[in-house]
Amino acid sequence: MASNNNLLQPQLPKFTGKNYSQWSIQMKVLYAAQDLWEVVENGFVEPNDQAVLTQQQLTELKETRKKDKKALFFIFQAVDEAIFERISSCTTSKQAWDTLFASYKGEEKVKMARLQTLRGEFDMLRMKESESVEDYFNRVISLVNQLRINGEKIEDQKVAEKILRSMSRKFEYIVVAIEESKDLSTLSLDSLMGSLQSHELRLKQFDSGPVEQAFQSQKETNDEGSARDYGYPRGRRDYGYQRGRGDYGFPRGRGDYGGYSRGRGREQGSSLSNIQCYNCKQYGHIKSTCKNKTNGGAESSFVHEKASERENDNVVLLAYAAAREGNVCAEKWYLDSGCSNHMTGNKSAFVNFKHTNNSEVRIGDGGKLVAKGSGDILFLSKSGEQKRISDVLYVPDLNYNLLSVGQLLRKGHNIQFREDQCVIRDKYNSLITKVQMSGDNMFSLNIKYESFACLSALIKDSSWLWHLRYGHLSFNTLSLMGKQHMVRGLPTIQHQTQVCEACVLGKHQRNSFLTGYSWRASHHLELVHSDVCGPMNTTSTGGNRYFLTFIDDYSRKTWVYFLKYKSEVFDYFKVFKALAEKQSGFALKTLRSDQGGEFSSNVFENFLKENGIKHQFTARYTPQQNGVAERKNRTIMELARSMLKAKAMPNRFWAEAVACAVYLLNHASSNSVEGKTPQEAWSGLKPCISHLRIFGSIAYSHIPDETRRKLDDKSEKCILVGYSEKAKAYKLFNPLTNKIIVSRDVKFNEEEAWNWSEAENQSPILLDIGLENPDLTPPTTSSSQESSSQGLSSTSSSDSSGTKEYYAYAA
Repeated sequence: MASNNNLLQPQLPKFTGKNYSQWSIQMKVLYAAQDLWEVVENGFVEPNDQAVLTQQQLTELKETRKKDKKALFFIFQAVDEAIFERISSCTTSKQAWDTLFASYKGEEKVKMARLQTLRGEFDMLRMKESESVEDYFNRVISLVNQLRINGEKIEDQKVAEKILRSMSRKFEYIVVAIEESKDLSTLSLDSLMGSLQSHELRLKQFDSGPVEQAFQSQKETNDEGSARDYGYPRGRRDYGYQRGRGDYGFPRGRGDYGGYSRGRGREQGSSLSNIQCYNCKQYGHIKSTCKNKTNGGAESSFVHEKASERENDNVVLLAYAAAREGNVCAEKWYLDSGCSNHMTGNKSAFVNFKHTNNSEVRIGDGGKLVAKGSGDILFLSKSGEQKRISDVLYVPDLNYNLLSVGQLLRKGHNIQFREDQCVIRDKYNSLITKVQMSGDNMFSLNIKYESFACLSALIKDSSWLWHLRYGHLSFNTLSLMGKQHMVRGLPTIQHQTQVCEACVLGKHQRNSFLTGYSWRASHHLELVHSDVCGPMNTTSTGGNRYFLTFIDDYSRKTWVYFLKYKSEVFDYFKVFKALAEKQSGFALKTLRSDQGGEFSSNVFENFLKENGIKHQFTARYTPQQNGVAERKNRTIMELARSMLKAKAMPNRFWAEAVACAVYLLNHASSNSVEGKTPQEAWSGLKPCISHLRIFGSIAYSHIPDETRRKLDDKSEKCILVGYSEKAKAYKLFNPLTNKIIVSRDVKFNEEEAWNWSEAENQSPILLDIGLENPDLTPPTTSSSQESSSQGLSSTSSSDSSGTKEYYAYAA
């Protein structure tokens, strides 16, 4: 019987030229089952002389030939006529298999290109609103199989995370519940699909639309008016938070869909046809969705709306806190999942309030409130750190402060409800706060508001003054520089606990890149890091949208160039190379950058090869490998934003602020260069910084006698926008003439700032700052001490004897 089975031909998959990956997998399984794969994969060698073979070797050779012909026959039978013509001349199964592999599987480059395309499709996967869970799972699994066939190692955990991350909005709450209650490393895709399909089924059963519960400020006593509909008790419907109210079938929740344990709502069926409205006494809907609302009776603070209303109203689904008797605590905030935005009625809590067009706020009793503005609220955490609540609505008639769970989730925060505690973490998993449930089953927290420091008062303090002059560099860094005498002219800096508004607005706290151990250069230009930042939302005064940085790994000195287009990178690299090599006396050995087209063009690569420069690329989608340049650009932008915000300057001055930030960072301590500033590590000279002034300050520039008449003013009022690298002077902007001037004779009023609302209607600024390089070396000695209002010393004519000394620096 066994021998007869061997004569039966198995059913063969058909290869048509378009399904090679699937066909090859099926054929491999078939060959393995028939004990033929070894001869197909490795082939065999025909002996030159069979006469020297033993009888056993001859028997093995005969058996191998038989297997090879059988495997070749299977291949011939498993392809269509067009493909058969390609392999008809093949005499061994390995030859035929390799021919098909080379023709249809492609070389490694083709495979990598296919992988890149598939990876992009995987990253862009999103569930469609009309798509079912089963259809979306099939689409994801099909793409994952294609990735695996092409050599991608992708674990089920990553697939599960992708599915949860890309589900449509109606699955938002169940996704949060699954992430909090399940271990994704052990969760199978089948189990995940089952959980999501169960939720999908419930959504279909209750197709009248979700009933959004609002914030409850008082305990209801009337059962009919206290959220009996669908068993929601006094609060929010969080789909899946343990001990949350109105859970979709998770244990210990109150008022569950379907009457799980401890639920206080009625057990409902799968249809609303048996539901009686407590308002109009008719069947088919519930009280909160009743169109025949009356003013009588106790109203639950429900908020609801139709889908069409969501698209037209600026503020919807806002929770409403009914007024209680007694005083309202201005610093107490309540967490609410039925509230779509943070909101407060306390205007004094805002630190940067903006008036906006009045927006309607719908409340639970059918009434409306008006939001008259928005802004941020600054508070002090228990650890002493300043935290910010952003995008808070100002609703004057609101008696309570509400934190929207939905808005926190949209901002990337992680919210966990555990027993009687709510834990809130930011998107980098750093703990923000823990909130205990109060006796009335609400989550409330007290917030201690912080106010910004007044600039005029700060300038009188030397520590604050140098914080502002140094582009809002941290007090710890300034204190370290003073203690270790890294620069000349810096007084002793005391750490301040008061909040700097520009730092809060311009800097965003986040976790640093994980650097670990990394190789460091042992001399100048042994390794240079480079990166492009942009495009910026606003074109600079010189018409630029990008900036390009080069960082010497040994000294951490930075050069910056401004670009209109990324294609200019190569030209500026040649300028930088010539400048840096001339200054240092070293040749550039290695350039590290990402794989952007501006760095990987043929002309760029050929230039590097001709000059013996090694080019190190970071892996795609892995900016951390270029961490030095990435962190530097981030720090530059933080300082630039802070300087612009501090003086309320227009964003078009971003290039001047960036150039100034680079100059300041070159003259500030670096964790990578012990006991020195980057400027000293590069040049060997200790810099003097007593010439620094606050960016954006009012500056009075002296007008030379040769350019004015007898009764003309002897100075013009300008704004400090940086330091010139082409002359030992300040770079100033005159808002009245819209011109940039360079002057050495300057007096400053650092407390004042220009009223830009008067200057914005002027004609455009015409300026090209295409080459702004912090490349000048400060002198070894400094001039005599300046007064607090005096800038650089100056000469009255170009034929000065040279007895006076000046500070040299660049923007």
